[in-house]
Formats: sequence, structure tokens, C-alpha cells
Amino acid sequence: MNIIVDYGLGNIDSVSRGFRKAGIETKISSDIDEIKQADSLILPGVGAFRDSISALDKLGLIPIIKEHVSKGKFMIGICLGNAITL
Repeated sequence: MNIIVDYGLGNIDSVSRGFRKAGIETKISSDIDEIKQADSLILPGVGAFRDSISALDKLGLIPIIKEHVSKGKFMIGICLGNAITL
């Protein structure tokens, strides 16, 4: 499953529509268990870098995302989501 990570910041609906138009099935989630099971993660983002990192940290998602990437699983960051992944 392709999970669009919902951490409270980002243009989630626009990203979801874009993938749907491209014929790619996604699910929006902030659930740690779902994110852990994802084949690929999509990390959208808008706004301030510090706010985004803080939101991800509060939800406990930073180590989950790092683990996902360390396993060689696919992840795409969009806009600020890309900057966060650097």
C-alpha cells in the first residue's frame, strides 16, 4: 500500500487527487502501524520546516520514517516533505 503520511501539515487532498488521477492507489494515514506496513510512503508538506519536524516528532513518526527508508523501501517527499527527507 502507498501511504500518504498525514502529520497535520501538507496539502493532503491535492496530493491524493494527483495520485488518483495518475491511477495510483493511496491511503491517507497517521497511524503508526499502517505506516510501518506501507510499501511506499509519500510525505507532502507546506509551511515551516521547524513546524513540520515538530509535528512528525509529536506523532512519533520520525523513527518510523527512518526505519522505512533504512529498509530500502520507497519514499517520496513533496515540497517541504522533500526538504525534510534531506
